[in-house]
Amino acid sequence: MPNDLINQLRELANTTNRGVSNQNQNTFLSNAQEQRIDWQLLANYLDGKIFEFIMTNQNDPKIKDFGIELVRDLANKFGINH
Repeated sequence: MPNDLINQLRELANTTNRGVSNQNQNTFLSNAQEQRIDWQLLANYLDGKIFEFIMTNQNDPKIKDFGIELVRDLANKFGINH
C-alpha cells in the first residue's frame, strides 16, 4: 500500500475517531501494510453492493439508467448476453 494512502487512512482514522484508542488505530494501519489485498474478493464484494444498490433504487430514473448503461457496457466488453 503506498505511503500516501496510509497517511490518508491515518488522517481519516484520526478525524473519525469514535472512542477507538490510537494504539488500536495504529495496529490496524500497520497490519494493513503487511497484508496483501485479495482484489478478486474486493471486486466480488463491490459487484454485489452495486447490484444491491441498483435493485434497491431501480425506481429512481437516474439509477435505472445507470444500471442499464452498466449492463450494456459489461455485455459489450465481456460478451455477456441476457
